[in-house]
Amino acid sequence: MRTYPAIFVLLVIFVVFGGRLQAAEISFGSHEKLIKLHDLPQNGIYLSTDGRHYDIGLKYTTYDFFIIPIFIEDDGEIVGYINDSDYELLTSEGIDSILKENNIPDIDSLTVIPAWDRWGGRLCLSAGILIILLIILSRKRSKFLKDNELEL
Repeated sequence: MRTYPAIFVLLVIFVVFGGRLQAAEISFGSHEKLIKLHDLPQNGIYLSTDGRHYDIGLKYTTYDFFIIPIFIEDDGEIVGYINDSDYELLTSEGIDSILKENNIPDIDSLTVIPAWDRWGGRLCLSAGILIILLIILSRKRSKFLKDNELEL
């Protein structure tokens, strides 16, 4: 009989708060990421095919587990960065001419993948595995000590 009030309360909660909820997207698997490497002048020369201005950017692919990047699948590709989700593909000749026109000596010095994407996920994953192992070992140790106390 005590379960009926609990069921009634749950039904009321579901009805009152039963609106549509939107949860954050859980990313799992390979994902492309874009970062801006260098700002280009907005003089109308550096426009994408749909007429939007672009800068020099880097597109690379990471393998994510939830929001933690585990490893980087490729070294990246120089692209025309428009925003965090849009880019313009550039040819190697186009990249060379952009570098020459803007006095950028070395594109390799600009192509730096953020530390979180390169190492952060590995560190978090390693720390998580280490914590789990420490918990298991401490439980086994306490059980071992308890068993040995009884024998004395």
